[in-house]
Amino acid sequence: MKQTNTRTLVTKDVRRVYSYYSEEHLLQTPNGPPEQARYSEAQELLKPVLTSSRTRSIFKINNPYLKTAFENKKAQLQHQNPNVQYEVKWLFHGTSSSNVTSIADENIDWRLHGTKTGQLYGRGAYFASQASDALRYGDVIFICHVLVGLTATGSPDTIKPPKDRFNRPIDTTVDNTVNPTIFVKYDSQEYYPVYYELF
Repeated sequence: MKQTNTRTLVTKDVRRVYSYYSEEHLLQTPNGPPEQARYSEAQELLKPVLTSSRTRSIFKINNPYLKTAFENKKAQLQHQNPNVQYEVKWLFHGTSSSNVTSIADENIDWRLHGTKTGQLYGRGAYFASQASDALRYGDVIFICHVLVGLTATGSPDTIKPPKDRFNRPIDTTVDNTVNPTIFVKYDSQEYYPVYYELF
């Protein structure tokens, strides 16, 4: 595609920017077993919120680039730290519906989080174990796969988590190491959005 500057009359080639993701609208009356399974999975994860709030739509995000980066990072961490038990958790991230396209395409940007709501447990991307906590931060809940290995209690001045007493890197800060409900991540390859729901 070409574009001409009307002032200088110079013509240049212009590259189109393409989106790397697609989404699938999951209907309440799904068409076939695969769609039924995805809808049921999302419904089950959101069950506590659905009783108190009215959902508008549930979408499945298909972004192979984010998923591959996540799987590669998981393998790398497990190789580098074979004594650490890394777990993939289903966690929730609440935000404004104006952020849906950028998050589905490029992931949640941990550098921007807390700019409006605070950074009580660190300066990273925030995830909640309860969907109802995430819903307080916007009209959309992202249901994400989040890789959690070593944790430490976060603080507002945590920019990068410290190492543990065995000199292993801590990947996640939390509100409570015994029974965490808030998880803060500092590397966008350690999480990715799988579903989102509009409220």
